[in-house]
Amino acid sequence: YDAHGALAATGTPDMDVVRAFLNTPYFRKLPPKSLDRNSFPQIAELVAHMNDADGAATLCAIIAATVATGMELMPAPVSQVLVCGGGRHNPVIMSMLRAGLGVPVLAVEHHGLNGDMLEAQAFAYLAARVLNKRPTSGPSTTGAPVFIGGGELARP
Repeated sequence: YDAHGALAATGTPDMDVVRAFLNTPYFRKLPPKSLDRNSFPQIAELVAHMNDADGAATLCAIIAATVATGMELMPAPVSQVLVCGGGRHNPVIMSMLRAGLGVPVLAVEHHGLNGDMLEAQAFAYLAARVLNKRPTSGPSTTGAPVFIGGGELARP
């Protein structure tokens, strides 16, 4: 954990590592697409040889570069980027996003949302859809071949 980006702020990103990471096939795939926490197991190896500060700075640069790459694949121009989760508290990530994207980069709070609660609210929304037997995924959201449900209620 890098509180407020303090460690990354003292490091230098390795842009060769950033470019190598962007060669992952996922980043050439058109949306819709989705990820989970296990999508990039190799990321730790990419920075393992670096000191902590350079590793943290490189990871921040990877975040900014992947957002920029994703914006290029959008079907229409992106007019702004809204950031939620812990990354919005990291000035290094926010600075790199602002420097590299060419559009306003704002924390979701700018639009009246709670960036710490957004993920919980999204899962509550999906749970409500499951309870009401509504699809939670489909061609337009994750690229699933058909609209499908994402779970079931299990009672003890």
